[in-house]
Amino acid sequence: SSTMDKPVETWKSAKGTPLLYHRVRVHAIKARPEINGCFGKAIDFIDQGKSAGRYIVKLEGTGERLALKPANLELAAVDSGRRKCAVCSNPAKNKCSTCRAVWYCGRECQARAWGHHKSVCVKPPEGAVGEGDVGDDAYEAVTRHMLATNDESIPNNQRIQMCKQLIKKDPNQPSAWFNLGLAYHEQGSHKKAVSAVYEAAKKLIDPRCQPPTGADAEFCEFNREVVRRGSQVVDESVRGRTDLEVEEQTLRHLVTIATKRRACAELRKCDLSYVYHVLGNVLRKLRRHDLAIEQLHKGDAAMAMMPSAARGDGHDNFDADGTRRDLASLSMIPDIKCTMAMESEDPATKTRLVAEAVEV
Repeated sequence: SSTMDKPVETWKSAKGTPLLYHRVRVHAIKARPEINGCFGKAIDFIDQGKSAGRYIVKLEGTGERLALKPANLELAAVDSGRRKCAVCSNPAKNKCSTCRAVWYCGRECQARAWGHHKSVCVKPPEGAVGEGDVGDDAYEAVTRHMLATNDESIPNNQRIQMCKQLIKKDPNQPSAWFNLGLAYHEQGSHKKAVSAVYEAAKKLIDPRCQPPTGADAEFCEFNREVVRRGSQVVDESVRGRTDLEVEEQTLRHLVTIATKRRACAELRKCDLSYVYHVLGNVLRKLRRHDLAIEQLHKGDAAMAMMPSAARGDGHDNFDADGTRRDLASLSMIPDIKCTMAMESEDPATKTRLVAEAVEV
């Protein structure tokens, strides 16, 4: 499975970092003029050290990560992916005849792209895996195609089309839906990303979803990946929004996967704490305050299950007895209590809620 950006990155405040988690266009780089005009996603912001004040940008197509100054970046519109040349972004008329997932404006651009594209050009599978018996060749084709959709060096538009090809053949394949969500997430299409992750999570909690024979370890790792990165996708989608019903249901599915399915023990620690934290934030935005506080306390309890010797992530702290606490979740509770106090018309209730906020 692909390497995950740490969940802690999504807890950073977006204040003063307007490009964070957005699609950007690179320009005016004198040292590397060949990347001027390229697009990427600002996945992190450096606030310490020699590179402080720069964004970490993950370039589309190559996956290369660079630390770039804000002056060399500009906000870019989400790529619709509708018949644009994969090289120059001009209107395209020719589709790759093998993978049928990438478009080019002409032979010149297709030839320029072939050096990279040939390593990720995979023919779509002819049959589905999961319904009836299939031959070894068909199973190998589907597996090869699935691995390709998990390759983050592939341009997002190609990954999206390849995932859709798999889903069309087998709509009950959770990994195809999950990879589609990650591709949409990298593209900046957050609502589509959450919807795809929701479909993946819904299929994973289906009792009929079982790991392939002899693949328990891989299935366990995939569950972990869905919980960890799925929570990150939802977390980045909620900023500035209040229509979050799908996000809430997705997170509840992720909690189910982490607590009731055959997920690794680590999910009951930092990863599970993160899911509860994001769910609490979603419920806060939905103004369901009591439920939000309940989830945030669960996040703190999950963090407390981590051994005291475990490495910290910058968002935890310890009590005097060495118990690990989830500061990201606990710090949200006083704000919710104050909001509840302002919304209450009962003076006694207002006083009680303010006192509880100060106590927390």
